[in-house]
Amino acid sequence: MALLDNLYHITAQTTLPEDEGGGTVFRIALHPDSAIYRAHFPGRPITPGACMIQIVEELARQYFADATLYVHSITNLKFLALLEPQHHPIVEVVLCGTPSQLRATFRDGSLLFARFTLSLF
Repeated sequence: MALLDNLYHITAQTTLPEDEGGGTVFRIALHPDSAIYRAHFPGRPITPGACMIQIVEELARQYFADATLYVHSITNLKFLALLEPQHHPIVEVVLCGTPSQLRATFRDGSLLFARFTLSLF
């Protein structure tokens, strides 16, 4: 199941200048009424880590304009804070790198929720 338009939607996309490392920032709005949040967890919904990885996979397909990309491996995966849609309904997903070494970060201002590096093929 695609998470785009089910768990989140994209509100903006901005290209980062090369002197800031290049890449792009996707601003996404989470859908707190999604079935995923009703199940994970009732009364205190939290964005599942597996969904965060899938969100990056879906955004990477747009960023690289290649619908055939899928996650091959993940390294340096760190979940740093709970991403609760009621407290952080809009977050930024920063993607930098190439499909073979893509760095991803979920953030809201200076608060980091997760960061990891993945390879897509």
